[in-house]
Amino acid sequence: MNGSEISRRRFLAGTAATAGAVTPGSPVARASRSSRRRVPDPTGSLVSRWTADPYALGSYSFIGVGGSNDDRRALAAPVDHQLFFAGEATSAGHAATVHGSLLSGVRAAEEVADVARAGARVVVVGAGVSGLAAARALAGDGYG
Repeated sequence: MNGSEISRRRFLAGTAATAGAVTPGSPVARASRSSRRRVPDPTGSLVSRWTADPYALGSYSFIGVGGSNDDRRALAAPVDHQLFFAGEATSAGHAATVHGSLLSGVRAAEEVADVARAGARVVVVGAGVSGLAAARALAGDGYG
């Protein structure tokens, strides 16, 4: 090991020490709980199994022969300023990457913020990287 590497044992020990510092009754945990808004319990759920989908087979997006990034931009286009799309398939610059998924979630959140009234309730469908990025950005901007 050179000077910049860390052993697995040291990493795990540091992780355990850090995790122990934020126990349920600690001042950090109490402060964190008191500053959070209550999130309502979900009323239902649907789990997709995209790795078993015969059309996707767990793959990332792919533009076929004759396609272009214009196809990705068309896929990302909002519908009636009410339905917005995100995901790595909508990222012209970073398609088929987690980074593209993250950026597309931030882009979709910005598109929502451009048309939604302040404090409006917004529903984000999807808990992948793009959905979580969109939800985080919207919550940070005061949308419920």
